[in-house]
Amino acid sequence: MALILVVDDSQDILILVKDFLIGLGHTCRLAASGRQALDVLKAEDFDLIISDYQMENGDGLWLLNELKNELMALSCIIISADHTINKDQFISAGASAFCPKPINWPQLEKEIHRLLPLA
Repeated sequence: MALILVVDDSQDILILVKDFLIGLGHTCRLAASGRQALDVLKAEDFDLIISDYQMENGDGLWLLNELKNELMALSCIIISADHTINKDQFISAGASAFCPKPINWPQLEKEIHRLLPLA
């Protein structure tokens, strides 16, 4: 299956998403900020990123921008509880998909399968 990086500053969300991904048969690594995610991304080759939008030390949009700057062509699903920003803003910033919080697990699974069709 796929190696997925999960980025969120909430330990509870990291554990929930990790358990969900493991249940789907994937392997994952965890990062608590966008900056930490960049370090992890340089150490391993990932198939997908699932990142929160609102975080200190590099939010989800910052991470998307850094991925472009580092020429890392990775699909990224942004998750967020911020309902003032719409899906199109994330997509235009480079996200491959958007899932609101609270996380709709079937929707997240659908997006993962869409972005990783062989996984």
